[in-house]
Amino acid sequence: MHACLKRIVMVWVVCYSLYGVGGVHAQDAKRLEPLKVAFATGEYRPYTSESMPNLGATTELVTAICNAAGIVPEFVFVPWKRAELNLANGLVFGAFPYSANPARKQQFDFSDELYVVSNALVYYDGNSRASALSGSEELSRLKEYKFGIISGSFAEPRLKQLNIAYESVTTVDQLVQMLRLGRFDIYVDDEATIFDAVNRLFPSEASKFRALAVPFGARTPNGVMVSRSYPNSAAILHRFNEGLAKIKKTGEYDKILAKYYLRKK
Repeated sequence: MHACLKRIVMVWVVCYSLYGVGGVHAQDAKRLEPLKVAFATGEYRPYTSESMPNLGATTELVTAICNAAGIVPEFVFVPWKRAELNLANGLVFGAFPYSANPARKQQFDFSDELYVVSNALVYYDGNSRASALSGSEELSRLKEYKFGIISGSFAEPRLKQLNIAYESVTTVDQLVQMLRLGRFDIYVDDEATIFDAVNRLFPSEASKFRALAVPFGARTPNGVMVSRSYPNSAAILHRFNEGLAKIKKTGEYDKILAKYYLRKK
């Protein structure tokens, strides 16, 4: 692969575990050398990005899980199609973040759920019209408000169906700025993506940007999509899931999700 298409970020985590790749009985448990495992991902801020601290939300979470599981992760940043091809060919153990669907489940396995992606309805509390919102309104009761969306958004057909007025532009940053200025009342998009932009653009006003309790559509579970061709993949997946369970018990999991506005359910 050409260097311009493949940038490798090595994350060395000094970690040990009482679990072997396939698991051991308690009486046979012993400390093992860390297991080096390859993961593929791409640019998808704030979930994964080479330009973000800790390489983004999902990468930070996967690193913490690996640390707890005695795994040393190697993160390879590539275009998304290449990530899936590498996974199919067994060149990497896992790729993230991905949601499971019937087509993917025919070819790949999945880790336990890492978090759910929520397409949120976000308003700015400094807007006199939006400040009247209680936070519990459903979409069908918001016809008097104007919405903002990314051009070509998944939300557009539904807004048209409900005869809800909306404005569309090409970037998340534009939409956050327009929401703050009152150009429209409610912004529909991935919740973590919105709040990543809010915290970059208006950190002192972040608490004024609020998501309605009811999401725009169903929340979607995300996890690590796992190769069936990678050596010992089933056993590594078991070990990875045990690491996830560990950080949930210690509270590290909750801290990472809260940091990036991610949801457990």
